[in-house]
This record gives sequence, structure tokens and C-alpha cells, in this order.
Amino acid sequence: MDSFYKIIDKYDSFLSEEKEESFIVKTSNKSKVLLSCPHAVSQFRHGRLKSAEKETGIIGLLLNELYDYPLIVKTSNQDDDANYDPSSDYKDEIVNLIKENGYKCVIDLHQLSYERIEDINPGVAGYRNFKNKELLNSIVNIFNRHGIDKVSIDHPFGAYSPNTVSSYVHNHTGIDTIQLEINSRLVSKYCNKEYMKSHIKEVTEALHEIIILLDKFYEEN
Repeated sequence: MDSFYKIIDKYDSFLSEEKEESFIVKTSNKSKVLLSCPHAVSQFRHGRLKSAEKETGIIGLLLNELYDYPLIVKTSNQDDDANYDPSSDYKDEIVNLIKENGYKCVIDLHQLSYERIEDINPGVAGYRNFKNKELLNSIVNIFNRHGIDKVSIDHPFGAYSPNTVSSYVHNHTGIDTIQLEINSRLVSKYCNKEYMKSHIKEVTEALHEIIILLDKFYEEN
């Protein structure tokens, strides 16, 4: 457990450092599921600075280090918002990565406000971006087995806008995409005074199991 949290601290520091590059990519043939973290650093929307959802980047980097899962993560604010702007180098890079590596699914990680009742919110745009309801229910069940019970599909966020990473990538490639919102109270030390007892390990392990499930599905279908 101690080593797990040391890795978290390492990536917390990494994402806090100023960087020139807008994002980093870690390719891998270990999985056909690409993890995306467009809000790992602050964003700029409608002339207003929005806070980073840093824990999404930490979780993505954790999964890459522990299991070698492919990853793209935003590392600096370029006065942009990859999940909102109509055009985005970040989104275009994901499309290129899919064409070059044959990824079958993108899980785009985000954070919900700690005030939201939902623990996890998979956004699939009314099943347009991820059509297999049975498979999505299996994903929900994995979270439930890890003690994460309040899972709400498409509410409060469904990734309906064509400018979201999930919808943009699905519309340009046809592959499955999920905008996965994680409640900040589960993973953020700023929202959880008992951070060391929070669900960040359970969320990470659940995502690991979900990626195994998806890879098995894509291999068989």
C-alpha cells in the first residue's frame, strides 16, 4: 500500500511541474484500450480558467506504470480545453493513435464535483458512443464489486456534444468511447480528509479489471 501511494505522490508532483509540451503519449501493444486524461491540468474555457482534474492524470499514469496500458495525458494548459474546443491537437492525436495502433476503445477520464451524488458516471451519449449495453452493465458491476455503488450512465454528463473527446473520437473513428466521470470525493486529497482510506486504489483496480474485460471482448469479437 505504501509503494502505491508513493507512486501517486510521484505523479502528483509530475503534473504540478510546468511543461512546454501540451500532452504526452505512452503507446503500448499491451491493450486495445487507450486511456485519455484531457483535464489532468487546468483548462481555459470562455475566458475563464478551470481547475485541473489532476487525479485523472495520476490514475492514468498509475495504470500505465503498473500495467503498461496505452495513455495520452494533458501536461500543460495551452489556453485550451480539449474536451470543449471544436478543434484540438489533443483529439486529433487520439484519432491518429487509433489509426496507427488499432485501439478499439478510448476511456476518457474526468472528475465530478464532490458535491454530486454519483460516484461514477459513464457518459456514452445515449449508447451512441458505446452501443453494447450488456458490456457496459458488466463495467458497472465491476465498480460495484469494488464498493463503488452509485454508478449513473449518462447522468449528469453524457458526452453528447460532438466536441467532447469521446464523441469527437467516436465520430471520426467509429470505435467505442466512454467519458468516465469519477467523483472527486473518492480520489482527491483535497475533498477527502481521510485520503489514505479513500477509494483511489479501488478505482484504479476496477479500471484495470475493466480494461481486461474489454480486451477479452475485443479479442473474441
